Order: sequence, then C-alpha cells, then structure tokens
Amino acid sequence: MHALVLGGAGECGRHLVTALVGAPEIDRVTLVDADGDAGRSLVAQLNAPSVDVVELDISDSDALVEQAAASDCLVNCTPFPLFDGVIAAAIKARVHYVDLISEPIEEQRQRARNAGIVAISGLGMSPGTTNVLCAHAAAEFDLLRECYINFASFRTIAPSPGLLDTILWELSDDCPTRHVYHDGRWDWRPSLEGSHLVTFPGPVGPQRVYVMPHTETNTLPVSFPELRHVAVRGTWNPELMQDVAVLNKYGLLDDVPLGDGGLTSFEATKSRIWQKLGGQRDSFPDWSSFTMIEVLGERDGEPVRREYHLSHARWGTQAVGKMAGVHAAVGVRLLARHGTGPGVGFVDPERYFDPHEYVPEIQRIPDVHLSWNDTALPAGRRARTIDRDNQEAPDGKAVHRR
Repeated sequence: MHALVLGGAGECGRHLVTALVGAPEIDRVTLVDADGDAGRSLVAQLNAPSVDVVELDISDSDALVEQAAASDCLVNCTPFPLFDGVIAAAIKARVHYVDLISEPIEEQRQRARNAGIVAISGLGMSPGTTNVLCAHAAAEFDLLRECYINFASFRTIAPSPGLLDTILWELSDDCPTRHVYHDGRWDWRPSLEGSHLVTFPGPVGPQRVYVMPHTETNTLPVSFPELRHVAVRGTWNPELMQDVAVLNKYGLLDDVPLGDGGLTSFEATKSRIWQKLGGQRDSFPDWSSFTMIEVLGERDGEPVRREYHLSHARWGTQAVGKMAGVHAAVGVRLLARHGTGPGVGFVDPERYFDPHEYVPEIQRIPDVHLSWNDTALPAGRRARTIDRDNQEAPDGKAVHRR
C-alpha cells in the first residue's frame, strides 16, 4: 500500500511515518507537509528509498486530490478543524482514509460509502486502541456491562497547533459533544465535572480525570448494545487544568463573536496562546500519555472486572505525539492488510479490527507497555457507575444534564 500522510512532519505524523517505514504491508510513504524543510529533514533522517516528501498547502483542494489519487490511503495527522476538506479529498480521489479523531456527519458517511472506501475515524491511542481493547474484552467475556476509558496527557499546552486545538476543544464549556452513555441515552456533561480518581504509572500517579468528548462514548454502545454505561475521562497536568478552568471562568473559550473582527472568543484565545507559547516544549519535563480502561461484565455466569493498562517508556517531550503516531501506524498497516474486507464507509475501530490480531501488534511496539488483569466481583457488585459522578465532583456541585 502507498500511504499519503498529511502533516507527516508534525507532532504525531513524524512518528507514524517512522513506524511505517519497513512495514511489510507498506510499499511507499509520501509525507505531505506545509513545512517542506521539516519534511525533507525527516526523510533525510529516515534515509529509506520508500519514503518521499511533498511540500503542499492542503487548502489547495485540487492539488490535495491529485496527490491523494496517486496513493492508496490518505492518513490525516493535521488538526481536526481541517477534517472537512481532507475527507472530501479522500472521497473524491476514492482512496481509503484514516485520522486520529473526527466527528463525521451523516452526509460524509454516505459519501464515503458511495465512494467504496474504508474510512476509520479515530485511530490513535484514544480513540483507536481503546476501542479495540473494549472489543478484546467483549470477545473474552460472555457479556459487557460497563466501560470506562481514562487517560492522562502530561505536556505543555501548545507544542503544536493540533495539540493546542485538542486541549481547548475537550475542556471548553461550549463543547457540545462531551457526553456519557447511561442506560440507553447520552447525557451532556459540563467541563471539569464528574471526576473519578485514577492511579496511573509514575511519574503521573493518582490523578482526577474528567468527562471528555472522545468518540468511544458514541460508538461503543452501538457496537456492543449490551453496554449500559460508557464514559471517557481524562486529564492534563494539574497546572494546565487550572489554567483552562480560569479561561472558562472568564468566557475566553466561549464560541461567541468577539467585537467586529470576525473571531470568536475561543479563536482569539487560541491564537494568542499560540503567539505566546506555541512550540514550547521544555517547561514540563516528564511528558506522558497513559491510559487505563476498566471493563465490567460477566464470564461463565460470574461478574468480572478487567483493567487494561497502557503506558510507555520515558520518551521525553516526544511522548504524547509518539504514543498517538505509533498506535495509528498499527491501524494503517492492518488496513493495508485487509482493505475493504470488513465493509466500506466509515467503520469504527472496534468493528473493523480483529482484537486478537491488533493487540499483539501493539505489544510488539518497542517501549510500549500493554497489560491487563481480571478481578472476580461479588454477585451484583459494580466497581463504578455513572451515577457516582455527583458524589465525586471535585467541588461538590451536582452534575447538570441536558
């Protein structure tokens, strides 16, 4: 397969490209980036004949379609606000599509089906590997009841435009897709409410995690209808959480017009943060991207609780981007291996991938650690429920629902 990687010299893309070099399923990788110097530097560093670089502004839709049509799969590592234009190019070129996270609307889903392509939305660590680990539990349990995905991302606020987009989108008061799934319905949750205390490996340790708008909450209950409770919770290092709480308090992340300049408060705040702190990498030494998944269900008629733990070696300031990139590379390789076999259109990771093929590939990634353990539970007991959110909110406030 020939993979065209957009943002291939960026925070996540460079690690994805590196992981694809030499993979038996990948014949060629073309790195596309607006920063041609960064792209050429990475290609020189890799020194592999199967990798080349194209300097391109992807807002040039005709040029993007032309490049996509010469490949087999378009891998989107650009910030998610660019999603609409990129998926349109993949559909027009009729090539497979992968991204790290997006929220396709029904029209885009239908157009991808009509084009006969496979499109996988959300193929990093979370969403992505987390979806497949839930499928892994489903394959080994008789029944799933609850799934809670918890992550900790410790880094500076704006090492790249995409990572700045991520934290502000997920934590802004105006985020409309921050939901939990509870007994057959999706309930909206405010920013920084509904916390649980989760213990991650060092140097992160015990942290409060809060409801986040990741797509697993939407897709897992559809893929596994027996699930009654699903939530994704996460946190960044405490200093960033406090900073973003202040931005929300004063309305600086609201999606409302700001004067006559055409920008919203959110856009203006993001722009100013990037001007002041963009590219900063050295103010937080122990960058980490860790995940713990808790799945409750039944096996052989008995209640059981499984915990998956996903972590990495100390990779310094490349940790967050590398963890997303190397996980996405596994998905791209397996897409190259299987193509349209599991169906066309947008396909969620838990439905597309065989977990017993995918999980060993994750375990073979150097310095990535994946383990799990099972604990028998007393009959009728559940380790966590969505309803405990009200008790565990950090400031004593009740959780509001819409």
